[in-house]
Amino acid sequence: MSLSDGKIAAIILAAGSSTRMKGSNKLLSSFDGKILIRHVTEHVLAAGFDEVVVVTGFESANIVQLLNDLPVIFVHNNDHKTGLSSSLKAGIGSLSDKISAAMIVLGDMPAIRPEHITKMIAAFLNSNDPIFVRASHNGRMGNPVILPSEVFSQINLLTGDIGARQIIENSSYPVLQIEIGEAASIDVDTPAALAQAGGIIIQ
Repeated sequence: MSLSDGKIAAIILAAGSSTRMKGSNKLLSSFDGKILIRHVTEHVLAAGFDEVVVVTGFESANIVQLLNDLPVIFVHNNDHKTGLSSSLKAGIGSLSDKISAAMIVLGDMPAIRPEHITKMIAAFLNSNDPIFVRASHNGRMGNPVILPSEVFSQINLLTGDIGARQIIENSSYPVLQIEIGEAASIDVDTPAALAQAGGIIIQ
């Protein structure tokens, strides 16, 4: 499936310091024999985006080494310690002018699959007006989320460790929730959460 006509990009956020992981980098953990960030990136690429950006920060050399053979654009966030908003700014700022929407994908969501992504993309492309598309699990909003280009400029106004939720809640554009099951809510911020999701810490 090609999404090039839709001019939609994916931004994979992989800059965080894994501060709750007691010294381990969650993105370098193993799921089903594959490193998590590689696992997530390959599934994003399988959806056929026009551009795929990986925002790095903490242990960026390791992330780049693991993904260097994949067709992604690396953007380093020098300010990653200031929080999530700086990575959003770096990712959005790297997109070409032809991009009309961006899916924001957290690098620590092991259950996300290409079919979840393409389901969300199809919903976005079926709308004639700017909308947000957000993954949900049993009616509760989760991740990933698609942002229309009409709100890209607002990303630059964000500060600290916050994502796009504030922009979504304050916007007049509608939010379309797409049910993708527990994949929308599984992330691995702690060793316990990682183990529960089937991951193994390898460093």
